[in-house]
Amino acid sequence: MSDKIDQTIKGDNNNQTSITINGNCTVGVDREEVYAIVRSFGYINKDEIIDIVKSAIDTVDESRRVMPDKRIFVPAIQQLSYSTDDEILKHTYKQLLASSMDLDKQKYVHPSFVNIISQLNADEIKLLNSLTCVTAKSYPLINLRVKAENQKGLGITQIKYFTDIGYDVCDSPQNICVYLENLERLKLITIPWDKYLLDTNEYTRLENHPIIQSVKNLNQTNDSVRIKYEYDHLIFSLTQFGANFITICK
Repeated sequence: MSDKIDQTIKGDNNNQTSITINGNCTVGVDREEVYAIVRSFGYINKDEIIDIVKSAIDTVDESRRVMPDKRIFVPAIQQLSYSTDDEILKHTYKQLLASSMDLDKQKYVHPSFVNIISQLNADEIKLLNSLTCVTAKSYPLINLRVKAENQKGLGITQIKYFTDIGYDVCDSPQNICVYLENLERLKLITIPWDKYLLDTNEYTRLENHPIIQSVKNLNQTNDSVRIKYEYDHLIFSLTQFGANFITICK
């Protein structure tokens, strides 16, 4: 004999149906309750935010819709209200809102994701979204160090954390080194100092990149001291936290 599953169904055609299964999990979104949360704050652009929330709900399959955790939903719409003029940030917050109302994804939505998005610019988000969403994938990274020809020691790091990964998707690719530092600070990526790729061609490509060559040419033009260059061969990869962030917010 099959087990009996008790279900309680609430709602009508005008309001998203809510289904409680065995009293443990409520599936469904009370749209008016969600919109009321937005209206309760004094946003000038609250109608626009409600439209975004409506769209976020619609992206979730009806069978997986659940009420969002207010610890995530409320700060997310607050930050969204400051970001509606940036399509990349707006989309990222919208995806976070949708995931917070998706039964399959909700358990992976970390409360800190809202704050993390607020500390990213559009280029950094595009860079993240260009990565393969697995922690096992490693990407090449170099540091350029400069020192006098006869100088001992490591010299001075002139360029830290350079890569061409995501270079074509960024509006300001000259800032990619700074972007990687910020992503590392936020624990979205990891940059171990004791690992590197065995394929040296990956690093040769970076060493010959126009950005690296332009810095070396500038040094030769402005400095009469004979200098030499050395490189640190590194890698960066997504953390599990970073992979979850992309899964939820992309």
